[in-house]
Amino acid sequence: MIVKSLYDANTGQVLIASLQITTSSWERMKGLLATQELSPDTALLIMPCNSVHTFFMNYSIDVIYLDKQAKIKKIVSQLKPWRLSMSLASTTTLELASGMAEKLNLTLGQQLKWTNE
Repeated sequence: MIVKSLYDANTGQVLIASLQITTSSWERMKGLLATQELSPDTALLIMPCNSVHTFFMNYSIDVIYLDKQAKIKKIVSQLKPWRLSMSLASTTTLELASGMAEKLNLTLGQQLKWTNE
């Protein structure tokens, strides 16, 4: 996994200090399975990915679906364990601690970016 920071592309504001990015098919498949609940300053970016599940997880997550330009296409807040979610118009998913999408004021159409920090 690569670790970077997540920003709002328009304002440059740091949204997530520790963004883990999957680098292999195994990491994409595993996702957050068998992990502890995410802290508010940590997120997982899965590329390519347009659907997620929370089977075998014991905590809820927020799922942000992004298009090729990293613009938010769909926000799923507090996806509970044992659920499925998808966005066929998306190419990437961002998984956050439950409630963080609202706390960060993420909105449809907002463009994100990630860089090494």
